[in-house]
Amino acid sequence: MKEKIIIKTPKREWTIPVGKPVRIQWKAKNKDRTGLCVGLGWIKRGEKPHTILLVHQTFSTWDAVETEYPSKWTIWESQILDIQVLGRTVL
Repeated sequence: MKEKIIIKTPKREWTIPVGKPVRIQWKAKNKDRTGLCVGLGWIKRGEKPHTILLVHQTFSTWDAVETEYPSKWTIWESQILDIQVLGRTVL
């Protein structure tokens, strides 16, 4: 069975299968980039509690021996407005 990430906000709860591409919208609190942000990519658990990482560019070999995450954003779960799981992943 595939691992799933459960994201809970005061308004909603999402269950996202790991490795599925998503479109995510969140409120940014960065001094330079405040406002609404939208990103496409894969999500995984963040290093701190109640955070997720949105990985924009991912490389992985078929046997997962090598993986690389060159671009990622840390997003607080409480700032997430919407998540949409995109179409199926073709391997």
